[in-house]
Parts: sequence; C-alpha cells; structure tokens
Amino acid sequence: MSNWQPIETAPKDGAVVLGYSCDVTGPVFASMAWSEELGTWALEPTAWGDQSWEWPEVTHWMPLPESPEAE
Repeated sequence: MSNWQPIETAPKDGAVVLGYSCDVTGPVFASMAWSEELGTWALEPTAWGDQSWEWPEVTHWMPLPESPEAE
C-alpha cells in the first residue's frame, strides 16, 4: 500500500516531507518543505547548506519515515 498523496494535500506549515517528481532523468525523491518566501515547494535547506532550491514540479508527497535508532 502506498502512502503517496497528491501534493495539494501536503502541509504548508513548514513541516519537512518526502516529495516526488519526475523529470527528464526519471523519478526524483527528496525531503522538501513549503517555502512562503519562494511561494513554492523547496528542497529541504539543511540538505543544501543555507540555500533552498525551488522544486515546482513536485506532484506527490508522504510523511518522512521515522529515523533509525542509534546503536
């Protein structure tokens, strides 16, 4: 069973979620959050230092999985 949901249902409260898009190179999965500043979905800034990258073609989302437990 898939947990993918249409992007229209994704939270826009700054929560980081897993996003899905498909471009000329194939499927793309990345952590992302809604950017009020950009007015679109952006790749999660901590993955790219201080910069956010617009990701306007995202079509689906799902909650991030739980982190693994430390050993």
